[in-house]
Amino acid sequence: TTQLPQYILGAEEAAGRVPRIVVTQPRRLAAVSVATRVAEELGERVGHGAVGYRVRGDSAVHPQHCRVLFCTTGVLLQRMKHLGQGSFFKWET
Repeated sequence: TTQLPQYILGAEEAAGRVPRIVVTQPRRLAAVSVATRVAEELGERVGHGAVGYRVRGDSAVHPQHCRVLFCTTGVLLQRMKHLGQGSFFKWET
């Protein structure tokens, strides 16, 4: 849960790409706590750098720097429903 997103992030950045990774969690508490742990492992605060989260009623996402987004399955489905797959990964969403 915590290592795979970090591995993908590191590999993509090493290849010169700017990744946008979405990791789903079944519960709000899981999404927030895992995002916090991954941010701490990367030496940053959640929502202020490469790691953020979005759950119903709360979010901590830096609009320009977020590379790994933890969210609940419901949030992901709602965003895809309203935005469509084509615009889901645009920087402004």
